[in-house]
Amino acid sequence: MQVMTPKLWLDLWNGPTEPNQYLRTAVNKVINLSKWKNENIQELLSKPLNLSCLFHPEALLASHKQDFSRY
Repeated sequence: MQVMTPKLWLDLWNGPTEPNQYLRTAVNKVINLSKWKNENIQELLSKPLNLSCLFHPEALLASHKQDFSRY
C-alpha cells in the first residue's frame, strides 16, 4: 500500500506528495496567514513579506501586476 497525498488535496494546492508533510506545511501556512490577518497593515507592509506563506502566491502577484498596470 502506498501512502500518498490524495489527488483532491493536490488539486486544491500542489504541495508535498507525502501526506504528513502536506498537512504540516498546510497548517504552517494557515498559521502564518492568520498572523498576517491579525497584524496592522502598516506594520505588515513595512517589512518584506515571505510569499512562501501563501498557497498561491502567483495569484497575488498577478493581481498586483494588473493593479499596477492601471497607473
